[in-house]
Amino acid sequence: MVHIELSAPEHVLQSFERPGQFVELTAAGESAYFAIASAPGAGHLEFLIKDAARQPARALCRLAIGQRVAGGVVAGQGFDLSLLEGDVRAVHLFAMGSGVAPLRSMILHRMHTRAHNIPITLWQSAFSVDHVPFLYEHDVWTAAGVEVVLCLDQDPASAGVVEMLGVRRPDLREAAAYWVGSETYGETIRDALKVHGLPSAALLTNT
Repeated sequence: MVHIELSAPEHVLQSFERPGQFVELTAAGESAYFAIASAPGAGHLEFLIKDAARQPARALCRLAIGQRVAGGVVAGQGFDLSLLEGDVRAVHLFAMGSGVAPLRSMILHRMHTRAHNIPITLWQSAFSVDHVPFLYEHDVWTAAGVEVVLCLDQDPASAGVVEMLGVRRPDLREAAAYWVGSETYGETIRDALKVHGLPSAALLTNT
């Protein structure tokens, strides 16, 4: 996976209002939507691109500094953050692989604005530590009060997210949770969190 940063016109930057929104990028004649990994108000747009044989991901992962990319307007509603305005005492973020990109946007938004001073735990699923995106930022996140739990399927010293939830047994009765990943991953998270007391209405993803 490749972390890229793009400058953008002011009207595009101003339309980025909530973590979880996305942008259509075009390269090598192909277009696709990518979730924004930076925080609103950052003055630029960051993305986490999963390298693949298909375009435009392949071309985006090989951009040279200063190379131009065609992009659309910011789209999507992003994450519904109204859950954080109630009596929520903890926020849990669940990411599958590159799904951490929009959740990073939420983490950075919290760090920069302190709009919701609620403890955050990121549960990052990956095959191994070598596949963990933004690993080099975890110390900064931790210093800002974000707990990072690695859920590594192929690491004998770790375990998958369901097993890690079973080990840590978080009390989720007064928590909010957000997830990003495949539909199967979302169903797994939904079933696992129900066991730990999370109300079904307190689990959301980006739209």
